[in-house]
Amino acid sequence: MVYSFTNRSNFPKNEEINVEAAYIKVYPMDTMNIICPSNNNEILTIYQVSDLSFMNCELDGRSQIFLICNSSNYHQPSSHRIVFRPFSPLPNGFEYQPGRSYYLISTSNGTYEGMNNTRHGLCLLKNMRLRIDIQPYEPFNSPTLYKNGKFHCSRMTDKKSMVPSLKP
Repeated sequence: MVYSFTNRSNFPKNEEINVEAAYIKVYPMDTMNIICPSNNNEILTIYQVSDLSFMNCELDGRSQIFLICNSSNYHQPSSHRIVFRPFSPLPNGFEYQPGRSYYLISTSNGTYEGMNNTRHGLCLLKNMRLRIDIQPYEPFNSPTLYKNGKFHCSRMTDKKSMVPSLKP
């Protein structure tokens, strides 16, 4: 799936918190592309934050830079692909555990000068925040043991969503 972080019309509204905020539900190993604006009108830093930071539009000590969109090459939009996996192949990479929620906000105000703001910014002004709910793995039949000591694998249902695609 491909979404523009600044085009919130693609996301459903979040009814669980007092503010109107976008959220999406994904499964382990799903991917999502965030495409930065390709014009000089929107310059921002996106952070992965705690739930409290998400609600208050303020960074805290646990906030981490997730993506910087600075339109340095406005002829070619930059993007960031997220793979929602419970482990990261990179040291200090983001990991997404099934059954948990993760939060993205931008406290930037859209200008170079306000790119590193730690409070409010587009999160408060334009409600630029996104909750990502990682769904649990879908249950499937696991191997069962026969009485005679031999393993028998039950038929599995189609689990294409559990296997990452090798296609670019």
